[in-house]
Amino acid sequence: ALVGTAVAVALALLGALWWLSRPLVGLLRQGTRRRAEAQALRPLAAPVQPGGRMPDDVVPVPPLAVPEGLSPLVLDEASHLREHWQALEQELHRSQQQAGSLEAAVVQLLEAMPGGAVWEQGEVLLYVSRRAAALLGRDAKSLQGVHLHQLLHNQSGLRQWIARATGSLASFGHVRGEVPWKLQPGLTRWLQVQGQSMQLPALGNLWLLDDAEVLRQQRRLARWQDAHDAGTGLPNQYTLQMQLQSWCAAPPSEPQGQGLLWLDVDYFTALNATAGRAAGDEVLRQVAWLLQREQGAHGLAARVGSDAFVLWLHAADTEAAVQTLAWRLCAAVQEWAPHYAGQRFVLGLSVGWLWTDAADLDADQLLRTAEAACREAKRSGQGRAVQARLPDVFRQ
Repeated sequence: ALVGTAVAVALALLGALWWLSRPLVGLLRQGTRRRAEAQALRPLAAPVQPGGRMPDDVVPVPPLAVPEGLSPLVLDEASHLREHWQALEQELHRSQQQAGSLEAAVVQLLEAMPGGAVWEQGEVLLYVSRRAAALLGRDAKSLQGVHLHQLLHNQSGLRQWIARATGSLASFGHVRGEVPWKLQPGLTRWLQVQGQSMQLPALGNLWLLDDAEVLRQQRRLARWQDAHDAGTGLPNQYTLQMQLQSWCAAPPSEPQGQGLLWLDVDYFTALNATAGRAAGDEVLRQVAWLLQREQGAHGLAARVGSDAFVLWLHAADTEAAVQTLAWRLCAAVQEWAPHYAGQRFVLGLSVGWLWTDAADLDADQLLRTAEAACREAKRSGQGRAVQARLPDVFRQ
């Protein structure tokens, strides 16, 4: 009993001594931690010459306030964070400079365009060129930041046109149409609008403006209506045959290459039946604009059927150039992704093409040969270009 009592008293005394020594152990550990932190911060201090004097070319560094309990590992991470933060600030500064130079380049490009140009983002005008401002009869600076709704006339059909333009930009990457714009109070001017979506690094939409009053007056003439297709504005098949016969009959001063492409829109019947006639007309207008951009100064694009077109290149350089153009047109239409009534449609082009540098050709036979090659492209899988068999092209 005496031995047991002595052991219990001894254990109680040891426990009491351990409990009383805990603050002392904490103080010793804290001193060790601070000495380690001082060793980690020592390289940040400026070198001191003998005698306690600092060199003249060294700027004194103020002491860092070290929070209590901060370990050397945390201090090292903090220094890395400061370095990354400085790098981010420099990168932000460079990005701001690049953004300024990018905006200046876009402005210079818009001013260099022959017609009026507008840079729009979110239906807000970011920049208006001087030519565009002249067409609108306003000052260019006063138009910056103006909402598109404030400039377009006929508010009843405005939302419908903007919705169609937005859908065309998303489906085809561009849009084309004629829109009435407000000038001074009470005055309106019809302008031809060509919209192109702009990707990175310059986001937004590019609108090219041109006066449409003369063209609208021409369309009212009976002779213009007889020579053009009402849906696309392209020359019709009769006008194409007359032009081809005139070109083929005229003796050239020197042999020139002639290129002819017969194009048929793939899957157009299904789209027209499912999405409606308005969607089909929009697709035909997009194809017409695509061909007009490729016809050149002496070429001609015409609509010769429901979904059939002809592109005649009066001065095609080489056979390879016509072949490349035919396949490029196929690829361009295949990239389209029109959406109507929440449904995505697939489109394509079947092309029959030929090239010749012979003179005194028969225009009707050229058209029949190109059309036959287009039918062969349809049968062989669509979305492709087939060269016409030139031996089938007879001289006059």
